Amino acid sequence: MKKSESDSARKARQKAIRFLTTRDRTRYEMQQYLARSGFRKNEIDEVLEWVTELGYLDDARCAKNWVEYRNRFRPTGNYLLRLELEKKGICDDIINEVLNDKDKEMSLAKEVVEKGYRALKDSPLDKCYRKLGSLLQRRGFSWEITRKVLADVLPHLLDTDL
Repeated sequence: MKKSESDSARKARQKAIRFLTTRDRTRYEMQQYLARSGFRKNEIDEVLEWVTELGYLDDARCAKNWVEYRNRFRPTGNYLLRLELEKKGICDDIINEVLNDKDKEMSLAKEVVEKGYRALKDSPLDKCYRKLGSLLQRRGFSWEITRKVLADVLPHLLDTDL
């Protein structure tokens, strides 16, 4: 009986380490993954404690890396970032700590508009506003930032025609 318990614990640890090889994971993601893999609660708790002690599982680091990744490769507003982080099981305190400040969010929105405008530069002005506004909203930017960025950036883009 002891042999099978240690064998199962070893398999759970191996599975956890393998799961962490692709990217940082949250405690919640790891717990869900191990539960879906059929491990018992006490085994899961032991593995979670073990990977946390090793420093492989850190919700704050994972959230910070996620926001940095999104900023770099797919700029996203704070609204959508919050939803994504909540889905990953990150607590509100950590989320509030890692979200972009207003200036950063504004610069990300401008970046999205400038990239999106390239595909629309031959379109009428109202269509540009509508399409770029929808793009910003889908990416999780607030209406306040969407409106301000479109008012500030779009007239400038129309003058320069990237």
